[in-house]
Amino acid sequence: MTDGEGNPYFAYQHAILSLSSSGEKQIALLPVGVSVKELTAGKSGVYALGSNGVLYAVRGNAVAWEASLEQTLQGARLIADSVSGGVLLLAGKAVAAYEEDGKVRFTRELAAAPAGGWTSPVPMPGDAGAVVAAELSGNGIAAFRLADGAELWRISARGAAGFGPAALAPDFAAGIVLAGGRSGAVYAIDGATGSILYTYGGHAAVPSSGVAP
Repeated sequence: MTDGEGNPYFAYQHAILSLSSSGEKQIALLPVGVSVKELTAGKSGVYALGSNGVLYAVRGNAVAWEASLEQTLQGARLIADSVSGGVLLLAGKAVAAYEEDGKVRFTRELAAAPAGGWTSPVPMPGDAGAVVAAELSGNGIAAFRLADGAELWRISARGAAGFGPAALAPDFAAGIVLAGGRSGAVYAIDGATGSILYTYGGHAAVPSSGVAP
């Protein structure tokens, strides 16, 4: 993945490797025995969730800061805030965010937990301050505000039969989010109104779905 400054990053075991703008090889090491469970690119560097339940902010050769997560946030899905920096964490009913400097932006609890957990969240087209995620084992798709974690809307994609971990893709040109259900159906969602514009397919089951605009 590539951060907001155009520098590529990838993870291998407990190492996070990257290239600087001048092509210099860089490596930041997490504690030995800690594997990277989630990785998302930020405005500068990446955020990594370790198997030890610690969130790491990595910039080049260094771990800029780290934060031990509460039990409710362990195993969270991550997405960086591309506007003001920082990172949002989604884990069941728990939602939290950290600023770019490691300060806690907020922690909160949703009214309802997602069936089976959340897919990886994606940015909402047309609204730089919101993200969208779907239920792994249900039909629900929800939007969250990056500023405070508030749930903006939640809709049901009937017949989806759940969503794969990477089932969502924003189509910025069309201003929609595409969601591929395990049923084989693809849903086009208008993020501004929280409504399904159209549904396509659904004739063959897809064990691990994903879509691309």
